[in-house]
Amino acid sequence: MFANEGESFVEVFVAIADTLQTGHDVIDTMDVLVRGCTMFTAAIAAGILLADSSDVLHVAASSSERASDVEEEQLGAHEGPCLDAYRSGATIEVPSVADARGTWPAFSDIAEARGYRAVHSVPIRFGSQ
Repeated sequence: MFANEGESFVEVFVAIADTLQTGHDVIDTMDVLVRGCTMFTAAIAAGILLADSSDVLHVAASSSERASDVEEEQLGAHEGPCLDAYRSGATIEVPSVADARGTWPAFSDIAEARGYRAVHSVPIRFGSQ
């Protein structure tokens, strides 16, 4: 993946392009994406939920155990901004996790307990899916 923490934005894209080779593990690609998200955006943590062939979502990558806990809670509770982004195909902005309690109570509880104040969920497409 990355040689060090001082990687450039271009090097992240090169690393992602390298993962497109036949036989490369998709989980390695997801790890590159979450690391790039936390290195080159204001995000302090990142996670990726990936749907299998039956449309069941799984945690594919996360930047920390804390991020993974929040992703797993969304899956277990069947609620949260990542699930809504997946279902709708639209980006979900949550400027205040506390204010989202009426929409996603279980998600809000775990996100706040893990120190999150805001969340940004973006659906990632592969072709038309």
